[in-house]
Amino acid sequence: MLLSKMIKIPDSHSLLHSSMGDKLKEVVESQLAKDLGNYKVLKQSLSFDWSQSYGSGRNATFMDGTIQNFSRIIVFDDGGNLVADGCMDFICNRIFCIAYWDLVTTWRDGHILCEKKEQGIPFHIWKQLPAAMMAKYMPKKADVLR
Repeated sequence: MLLSKMIKIPDSHSLLHSSMGDKLKEVVESQLAKDLGNYKVLKQSLSFDWSQSYGSGRNATFMDGTIQNFSRIIVFDDGGNLVADGCMDFICNRIFCIAYWDLVTTWRDGHILCEKKEQGIPFHIWKQLPAAMMAKYMPKKADVLR
């Protein structure tokens, strides 16, 4: 599938994603950017567009805000090229929080590079969880990326 080059839409600072707070948003974006490496995106300079995103499902308070399952997150490289779009999930308690791509499509030059089509906690995220949290999240674990 061919997708034309997309131009980055400036971040709208809508109430949904800004409820994360600046510190939490920085952590979430950093974690999601790092996670894109598991889906063949190796770029360092990425820009997140939250203007079309919306929260769905559960949420949790962490750091300076509230984290939610956000859908329709769009990521561009520094040239304005689409590199990823998808929805995120998270695992969070009072002292630990990790955001990851629940569903994601990655792009290069307008072509699909990789897709995560199954919901659930990927193995590379599962390995990062503290042992005490694994039992709680066992039913959400996905074996799609071993």
